[in-house]
Amino acid sequence: MKTVFNIVKVINIIALCFIIFGLYGLIIIGILQTIAALLFLVLFPKDKPIYIYFSISILFFVFWNHTSLDWLMLVPIFLVGYLTYIIHTKKSSITSHEL
Repeated sequence: MKTVFNIVKVINIIALCFIIFGLYGLIIIGILQTIAALLFLVLFPKDKPIYIYFSISILFFVFWNHTSLDWLMLVPIFLVGYLTYIIHTKKSSITSHEL
């Protein structure tokens, strides 16, 4: 479990490195963070913030095709920060018996 959690952290850090590529980087960030989020969900299925993350992600894709609002592109940037927050705050709250 500890190894998988470390993999989640590494995937998230790699995804954050793609911010320098702008909008093209958001595609790569989205793919990597979805993988990290799925692994996190497997590790911590009762963690409510990860369900909020997936709900916002799904809503983004639902509204993406049906609206032309430019502010909608702020949602992926929020999701990057939110997942990073979820992962790194969980790290500090994990006890040694959970790993």
